[in-house]
Amino acid sequence: MTDTTIRLASPEDLTALLALSTAFAGDRGLDAPRDADDLMRRLFIAPGCRVLVARRGADAVGHAILRLDSDTGRAGFDLAELFVQPLHRGQGIGRRLIAAARALTEAEGQVRLRLKNLPGARGTALRLGEGAAATGYPR
Repeated sequence: MTDTTIRLASPEDLTALLALSTAFAGDRGLDAPRDADDLMRRLFIAPGCRVLVARRGADAVGHAILRLDSDTGRAGFDLAELFVQPLHRGQGIGRRLIAAARALTEAEGQVRLRLKNLPGARGTALRLGEGAAATGYPR
C-alpha cells in the first residue's frame, strides 16, 4: 500500500480538489463548486483560506479546508470541509488531516480550530471527542 502524504495544497491541485469538493458537496447535500475558476477564487484567492490535501501516490484521497474564523472575532480557523473518499475511509486519513490542520493553525499563530457547523459536523466532533479537548482546542 502506498503511504499517504498530507501537505498544503497549491493551485496545481485544483483539478483534484474540484473532484473532492464536488464529492463532499454531494455527500452533504450542498451546492458543489460551479467550476475550477469558482473553486480557485474560493480556495486560493479569497483571503484567510488554507487547504490541505491528502495524497496516496498521485491520487488525491482527501482534503481539509480551513477559513479564518469571522464569526467570533477570536483568533483561529474554522474547519469548513473535511472529506476522505469512501474507498479510503477508516484508515486514519481524516484524523491525520485534522492533526495537520491543528499544526497549521498553531504554525500561523492562531489559537483555535473549530469544526464549522455543517451537516455531519456534530457527529465528527463527537467522534473526535476527548482527542480534540486533550490538545487544547475547544469542542
